[in-house]
Amino acid sequence: MKIQKEDLEDFKGHSIYKGIVRYNDLYYFLTTNDNNQEVRLFTLDREELGFDDISFNFISASVCYQPNEKFIALGTTGEVICIGGGEAGEESPIPISKGLLKEVRGIAQGKAFAVGSGRQAYCRDDADHWIRIDHTAQQFSKEIDPIDTCWESIDGFDEDDIYVAGWLGEIWHYNGKKWQLLESPTDLDLTRIRCADDGTVYACGQMGTLIKIENKKCSIIDQNLTEDTFYGMAWFQGKLYCSTMHNVYYYDGKNLKEVDFKKNRPNTFHQLSARDGILCSFGEKDVVEFNGKEWIAVLKIK
Repeated sequence: MKIQKEDLEDFKGHSIYKGIVRYNDLYYFLTTNDNNQEVRLFTLDREELGFDDISFNFISASVCYQPNEKFIALGTTGEVICIGGGEAGEESPIPISKGLLKEVRGIAQGKAFAVGSGRQAYCRDDADHWIRIDHTAQQFSKEIDPIDTCWESIDGFDEDDIYVAGWLGEIWHYNGKKWQLLESPTDLDLTRIRCADDGTVYACGQMGTLIKIENKKCSIIDQNLTEDTFYGMAWFQGKLYCSTMHNVYYYDGKNLKEVDFKKNRPNTFHQLSARDGILCSFGEKDVVEFNGKEWIAVLKIK
């Protein structure tokens, strides 16, 4: 998709900090105003652009499929907006227990889950209804202050097979009833965790850390291309893609390699989103999409 020239003016003075692919012809962008940090939600639907100004701070967005398919955006203090099925608007906020939330994620073809500081975790059991599911992860050793813990990212193969990653290298597994802390090969902060179609789980984070998780066993993937923090991660057409603020890489099962954008290399990088045959890279001022064959420029904010 491409944004029409006459719509580019709406992005002037804004920076993208989150993007979501819902379908190959429906994208969402969360932006902040460069002058006052006000948040705007853009919708690009079959190359038709619309936007709404939002009164609270979004931190994450995703697509969930149960109880109904929705685009869902999450605020740091529990605010929720849902779009889908001809409806759009705020839902009741998540009754968070402490600290801030970090990520919302639709798990497989199911419900939305949210995680945050102090090992918080919630499940959107129904519209306007979130339940807390983190109780078995709330036991802390003397060496760890709860205020120093945070679950940054969540993904799963099913609602009883969920993984989270966060500060101090923590990696946890949830079987639908109980949380289990896995033995992590790092104490660096982890920023993203994603489940691949082949049953492998990957996590990434500070200093170019890349971790493979198989049968709940975690191991470092050695690479010497970057020591930048990875912020984005997506599984697309049999490969793992990871992004820093300076580049996008892919892991082919053996080696980490730089993506070749050819003539459409963007100037900014940050987040990744993949769905419905499209992978998108979202930078502060650039959006490019990959259809498996070529990278195409969608948006460049001047």
